[in-house]
Formats: sequence, structure tokens, C-alpha cells
Amino acid sequence: MPKRCRYDAFTRGFTVEELLGNREKIVEELLEIATAARESGFQGFLPTLILEEQSAELKRAAHALWEACRSVQSLRGLKCHPRCHVRVDRVDEAKRIVQRVRGVCTVLSVEITTRELYAFACRDRRVDIVTAGTRALHPPQKGVIKYAQLRGKFFELVVGYLLEGGGSDTIASRLAGYRELASLAFRKGLPLILSAGPQKAYSPYSYRALLSFAEVLLGVPADYVARSIGDLLETRIQENLEKISGKRPAEGVYVEV
Repeated sequence: MPKRCRYDAFTRGFTVEELLGNREKIVEELLEIATAARESGFQGFLPTLILEEQSAELKRAAHALWEACRSVQSLRGLKCHPRCHVRVDRVDEAKRIVQRVRGVCTVLSVEITTRELYAFACRDRRVDIVTAGTRALHPPQKGVIKYAQLRGKFFELVVGYLLEGGGSDTIASRLAGYRELASLAFRKGLPLILSAGPQKAYSPYSYRALLSFAEVLLGVPADYVARSIGDLLETRIQENLEKISGKRPAEGVYVEV
């Protein structure tokens, strides 16, 4: 079992354009984020590249984030791994983006905005995290959750989305949807991640605040979420790093280097 670690799983939310700009500025911002993440009770964080359309520059931006994370990890000692987050409306576009960036990000997530994307994210082996979006979720098609269990998916609820636009009725409706998805994940044994979500200026919820949110508002035991953003996520990260390096070319196969 890898060394215990608590991750802020959705950090900042960079655009392609930002990552293709001034590299030193990105590294400087990540160093500041590392300090804030540590102060909030985390031992690791996942700087996130948000991908909203197909582009020839996606892979280069993902590689830039990878290199920036390596620099920060060596300078601060805090675990820092790149995440790519796909946020589109069509499955065909999601597939093209996943194909381009999977090999240059440690963790890959897909935001589910339609039943078709829900099914794709749960079934595709390249996707690690199934993220609930701001729209109301329709019940998944029969068998989709079974695929999520077989593929070892993480489900994610973005706390920041709850307050994104709309009045009290909208927020109450979103919270009810979050409770339903959290309950489903818990009942089915699917790891559940809570995160602040995309922010222009990094301002994380503390580790303890996220656990309290899970227990008080979602009705999910705090230790269940703690294990999801701790040991289970760390194990997935190490497995993915082994795949990228070629040490784990296929499920169940490990190559000594």
C-alpha cells in the first residue's frame, strides 16, 4: 500500500491558453498553491487542465502541466500530479480528447452532462473519475453502474458547483441531486471524491470542511470520503504512473525495470 496521502483532487482549473503561456508563472502559481494546500490539511494536490474543445494544442498543454508538476514536486516535496478534466457535451468529442491526452496526465476525469456521457465515463477504462456537473442528472442506463464498479471508477461531487448561479431553489435541487449520487456511490462501494472545483484564484476548502460536508449534508461517513481522497486515490495515481512508464502494460501485468 502506498504511503498515506490526502489529495485536493481538483486544483485551480487551468485553460490550454494559460498552460501554453509563461511556464515560470505557472510554476510560481503552483508553488503558492502547494503552500495553501498544505495549510488546508492536504499532502498532495492535482492541478487540473480543463478541456472544453478539441484542439491541436491539447497534448502540448497537458505536457506543460506535467513538467510544471514535476518542478513543484521536486522543489516543495508535496505530491503534485497533473489531472485532465474533459468537459464537453458530446461523446465523440470526449473520446477524441481522451485519446490525445491520456498518456500525459496522471488522472483523467469526464464531467457528465448527458446520459450518454454518463455511460461513456463509466465504461471507458481510460477514465478514472466520473464528475457530476451543474446540470440535473438523469438516472443512468441499466448496467452503467455495474460497469463503474468493474472499472474501479471514482465518483466526484464538486462543492463549488452548488453555489454557481441560481437561487435557493436551484441550490436545494442541486444538493438533493448530490445527496442521491453520494448515496449511490456509498451503497455501491464506489470511491467518492469531494472537491472545490475550478477557480481562477485558488481558495481550497479545508480537508476537515470537506469531510464535514460529506457527513452532515450528504449523509456519507467522513471516513469513506477520507479513504477515497487518500489511500484509494494514491493507489490509482501510482497505478497510472506505472502504466504511463510502461511498468504496467496491461491489467495484472507488471514489468520490472
